[in-house]
Amino acid sequence: MGTANSDPPPQAAGGIEEGLLTVRGLSAVFGGRRALRGVSFSLSAGERLGIVGESGAGKSLLALSLLNLIAPPGKIDGGEILFCGRDILRMPEKELRAVRGARMAMVFQDPMTTLNPVLTVEEQLTECVLARGGVGKKEAREMALRRLREVAMPAAEARLRAYPHELSGGMRQRVVIAAALITNPLLLIADEPTTALDVTIQAEIMSLLAALCAGRQMALILITHDLSLASQMTDRLMVMYAGGVVESGATADVIRAPLHPYTRGLLAALPENQSGGRFNQIPGRMPSLAEVPGGCAFHPRCSIAREDCKIRTPVLEKAGGGRLVACPYCF
Repeated sequence: MGTANSDPPPQAAGGIEEGLLTVRGLSAVFGGRRALRGVSFSLSAGERLGIVGESGAGKSLLALSLLNLIAPPGKIDGGEILFCGRDILRMPEKELRAVRGARMAMVFQDPMTTLNPVLTVEEQLTECVLARGGVGKKEAREMALRRLREVAMPAAEARLRAYPHELSGGMRQRVVIAAALITNPLLLIADEPTTALDVTIQAEIMSLLAALCAGRQMALILITHDLSLASQMTDRLMVMYAGGVVESGATADVIRAPLHPYTRGLLAALPENQSGGRFNQIPGRMPSLAEVPGGCAFHPRCSIAREDCKIRTPVLEKAGGGRLVACPYCF
């Protein structure tokens, strides 16, 4: 395989309409290796977007980029992230802190790495409010209790006095969601929010998120490797591979009639699409940053690859019906 360079890739064809969140040509490097490749998309108020792909596709890195939280050796080196018309990447630090958590919040995979083990639930929820000023301790506590009740925390008032280790995994994730919602954000980014939970609790948490988003008209970005989950939770779907977007469109359309060979492979590998015999899977694996080949990054694993796929870097092209796909041979 070829070695990835740090030059920004071609931008997606066509314009990206502005919404609550508008990302244009977002590129990032890690140690000189290209990690995000000209990612562009938009999100309207109240809309739910699923970002899917295998581990290493760049999903979580994109999520951190949206909050400008990439730390060295990572670096955003191109593009813009417009949130409510303001570029996150060019905001003064004071203004950026006011956006993070207050207007754009994030729920991470593992609540135990998010919650402070030596602080009670009440302390962790109220500090989110008190840090922004204008609210006293009593009112902050009342807000924390309301949020715990909104996320269906059992015995919510008693849980305020609990420490994270005294709660179950599902309860801890409810605390994390309550913390994310306490300042009424316009956008919630959920990065694999149910990975550490059993199947029953996963369903409860995702049902809760769906209800909260609908009730608050809050936009959601759901990052997941689970296409079945994304199909149930989102309005639109964006498929990532090796740091770039290979397909996007209305979730129902992408699930019903996937265009890109990678999307087809992901769907074919779902348990419900197995018909006995050999398990359907995409051959090979996601390349590391040092292994991304030239041309189309997916070509070594692609069943319809041609010689020029090794050289030609595809861009997202309109495929009708609001669909975009980065493959000239799949439609």
